[in-house]
Amino acid sequence: MIGLLGGIGAGKTAIAQHFARLGCGVVDSDQMARRALETPSVQRILRQMCGPEVVRPDGTIDRRVLAEQVFSDPGKMEKLTSVVHPLVAGMRRRQMKMFAADAKIKAIVWDSPLLLENHLERFCDALVFVQTLASKRLARVRQRQGWSRAQWAQREKLQMPLDKKKEMADYIVDNNGEAVTSVHQVRRVFSQILAQQAAGPVEPNKAPVQALG
Repeated sequence: MIGLLGGIGAGKTAIAQHFARLGCGVVDSDQMARRALETPSVQRILRQMCGPEVVRPDGTIDRRVLAEQVFSDPGKMEKLTSVVHPLVAGMRRRQMKMFAADAKIKAIVWDSPLLLENHLERFCDALVFVQTLASKRLARVRQRQGWSRAQWAQREKLQMPLDKKKEMADYIVDNNGEAVTSVHQVRRVFSQILAQQAAGPVEPNKAPVQALG
């Protein structure tokens, strides 16, 4: 199992896709959380908690309305987590079981924004930190989610500091340049992870951190 670490907007999903092209199965926790939000049971709870405006006329969740409420109210955030987390955990177990049964899958990559915060690193054989400048990360979330700097900073505060994530990583992929550079780095990282696994188990998270250019 390979766990991806990095800040909000670092481009972990793009890095996960590079791993997928190399034969890895990707567990995308954000995607699973979005699916969980569309289940009728969760929508009923969200209506009660946030009001009817949280559900659009087409029956989908207005994630912007939801975010405005839960990120400003710790109680609502805790309630949302308690409702969504078990559903995501169930989806994750089923997908991992499917990947494990597929002989073509070379490794499983775990793309979860709260991997360390939820202590999921204990299931990983290697941790890869996606290093991206704050300016680039902010530009990405502004373009894709329409967040302000304050909204981005507010969400970052809910996660473990980046220096701690980087310290815990076994490998570092720099995602500040062109996509082809990231692809090259991911190939090198994956090759080293496979070689390390073939050589035998190592003490978790104690392999030298390698910044690959």
